[in-house]
Amino acid sequence: MALSVSQHKVIDATVSSPKRFKSVDDIDIYRTGAKCASGEKSDPHGVGMNWHVTGSLRRKPGRGEPTHSMSCSDKLARWNVLGVQGALLSHFLSHPVYFQSVTVGAGPCDLAALERAIVKRVSAVANLIEPFVCHQPVLFHSTMAFGDGRNSVLSNSLSTEKIVPSNTAIIWSSLADIHEVSVNGRKQGTTVKGKASVKSR
Repeated sequence: MALSVSQHKVIDATVSSPKRFKSVDDIDIYRTGAKCASGEKSDPHGVGMNWHVTGSLRRKPGRGEPTHSMSCSDKLARWNVLGVQGALLSHFLSHPVYFQSVTVGAGPCDLAALERAIVKRVSAVANLIEPFVCHQPVLFHSTMAFGDGRNSVLSNSLSTEKIVPSNTAIIWSSLADIHEVSVNGRKQGTTVKGKASVKSR
């Protein structure tokens, strides 16, 4: 199984990736709004490379209420040990399912920082029960840009309006013969009064 991402947005890798080199003494990094989880080392908010701390678990940033979902780098690091199959499928599979490779699309990318964030950060995990291991996928940086990615859309757009992801999703399953459209996580057409009902989910 292979994972391909259009941008280098793996948070714990991003915060240690050099962004600008104005001079030897003026180096900055990409920054994130993801907050360090409770009990983890906090960001020092120092100058340049010292703005963020690396290695801390972080909560995924969002536009609304604070979320308890972990950042993408934390999830990838966990999957490199436990696999991507989840707890339910683990009862039926003899071995965990690991990503054999991770490919990042064209654009800024620091493979060393990515490896530290999703592989080396969990390499010291010990006393794992077979068949779990600290897996190391092969990391690639592609020169091919994702045509529908944010950077490609921005570079080809004549509009000055802010581009945001769509809140609409098409849900389809051939196994359960389910097909529907959701908006903001609710079935399309759900009224304000009925948004808390089971049918709207």
